[in-house]
Amino acid sequence: MSALAWQDQAACRGHRLDFTDGRTTREHVAVCCRCPVMDECLAWALEWERFLSRDYVAGTAGGHSAPERLRLVGAAA
Repeated sequence: MSALAWQDQAACRGHRLDFTDGRTTREHVAVCCRCPVMDECLAWALEWERFLSRDYVAGTAGGHSAPERLRLVGAAA
């Protein structure tokens, strides 16, 4: 089983959550809130995004917007 197999269960599977779909952050977070793998998604995003430039962190993951995740990554550093 792939380390990212949890993505197959994601409520957002098949949807773009990077704001190119015209929805708001609140609408994207609402998708996350009904997701059975929200915790796995957040953990993955935080792990991955700590290696990215702040300019490349975007969209919604694990029930958090990009600015919220940047604060979480900064708090963990």
